[in-house]
Amino acid sequence: MSGDALGLEIDLDAVVDRDFVGEVGIPASAELLAFTHAVQMRRDDAAEHRHALERRVGADGMFEAAATIAAFNGLVRVADGTGIPL
Repeated sequence: MSGDALGLEIDLDAVVDRDFVGEVGIPASAELLAFTHAVQMRRDDAAEHRHALERRVGADGMFEAAATIAAFNGLVRVADGTGIPL
């Protein structure tokens, strides 16, 4: 569902800023971005951020976030392997 449909004001510039970690107008966005950055950069603090995200959104929400990160990671690898530029 879109942010407009939910009545959210989302800072899209911050969402696509690879270095930004903070609130962007999406519930639990700071925790989501911190977890995503930690996983993508293979940082040692990924588990800490996973637990912080789980505290905010519950186990199901954390699993959905982890699955989404994994899916996008896989899509990029497939694209890279086939020569499709992303």
